[in-house]
Amino acid sequence: MNQSSPSDDDHISLIHTLYSQLKVYPQPSQYTVLTAFYLTSSASSECKIISLGTGTKCLPKCRLPVRGEAVHDSHAEVVAHRGAIRWILEEIIRERVQGSGWIERHADTYRFRERIQIHMYVSTVPCGDASTRFLAASQDPKMAFLKDSAVMAHIEGIPARGRDNYHLFNILRTKPGRADSPPTLSLSCSDKIASWSWLGIQGAFGAKLFEGGTYIQKIIIGEVLPSRDVDLIKIVKEDCERALGGRLEGLLPTDQGPYSLHKPVIAFTPVPFIHSRLVVGLTSTSSNESLCWHADSIPPHTPPPPPQTLLSSSSFFPDSDHFRNSPSNGTVQVLINGYKRGISPKHRQKMQNSKFIPQVSKLSILRLYARVCKDVYGVEIPSTQSYHETKTDFHDFSDHQSANANVLSTQPVSAYHEAKILLKGPSAPFSAWWDESARSLVLDTRDLTTKKI
Repeated sequence: MNQSSPSDDDHISLIHTLYSQLKVYPQPSQYTVLTAFYLTSSASSECKIISLGTGTKCLPKCRLPVRGEAVHDSHAEVVAHRGAIRWILEEIIRERVQGSGWIERHADTYRFRERIQIHMYVSTVPCGDASTRFLAASQDPKMAFLKDSAVMAHIEGIPARGRDNYHLFNILRTKPGRADSPPTLSLSCSDKIASWSWLGIQGAFGAKLFEGGTYIQKIIIGEVLPSRDVDLIKIVKEDCERALGGRLEGLLPTDQGPYSLHKPVIAFTPVPFIHSRLVVGLTSTSSNESLCWHADSIPPHTPPPPPQTLLSSSSFFPDSDHFRNSPSNGTVQVLINGYKRGISPKHRQKMQNSKFIPQVSKLSILRLYARVCKDVYGVEIPSTQSYHETKTDFHDFSDHQSANANVLSTQPVSAYHEAKILLKGPSAPFSAWWDESARSLVLDTRDLTTKKI
């Protein structure tokens, strides 16, 4: 089915309503992109919005935040995804206190309940491989010819720059699309979403706590309208099905433990987004700001509950209160150039104070993961351990609990990172992004810097 269902459109309208209630808008004559992750249950027609993000910007490689204190990629899809990771990690803490209608504990790991599905909404086609023909349909033919013929032929094994060589399919692309922008090391949103169809959306930290990948069931996309000249919906649907998961089919093993390819269903919604480029105007410019919101926020310094307050969630299931989508039922922040808006440069370096650090930055998510380990499992993450070291550590919480250990030890890589190597390692489908020169640069500037929790 090309178009979304009536219930899908109702869910998108709820997302737009929540966005409007947050009252964080672009400047006049500016547009932005909106993305949300939300949950549905087969037992209800309602939806639970867990994260929301806007944005179209990312930092050039010369300005990467080496200590994880800022967000280097502020595209809406990435911001909303990081918000979803925060919600997942915080939901583990909530499950321990009061049970959860969304996730359940299974032995020493977690999983989403059987009847729960994860959906993603994007107000326009994700940048990169999914959007090339969509952009070409609205581009001046002479300019399109000049742009596509003026660049060098694509070199196998090297990511394409933005929209260069946009007639080529199934190649990795960097952000941004504008040729006059400084180059970045940020993968396009199409490539990132495709990686989630194999690895799940829970991220490396969530993979340590969940049994296997957590996958998007459906992606609903806005701003793709019928055209008299071409069947644009059909074209973009084909591109999105290929780019957001289909291009990996047959290139990855089918028996890789807890990870497997889950191609999302692609649908389109006619519900307009009030601050889309189509609504604001094609001559508008993109906003420099990025909004991030995630539901059911836990205060950063709330003490862990005593053991006697723990409740069983074996028969717990979402009711109307759990579907409540309200600005007050979450935390909102606005980012500009990867930092919280309103924070002076001198305060940006005060990383021990959480109020100065974006909630979706690597450093904040690392601290949240450390809190989950301590509050739920009684495991301490060493304060000197870096984001990269913590992410790539392999550990089994059941072993630590049985041995009454309170410090996390380093072991061989986890199943998640084995699956990631199959995607991005040598001769893998996404190996072009992780060639030796690019990989060493990324690791040197982002992952190997020690940052205290």
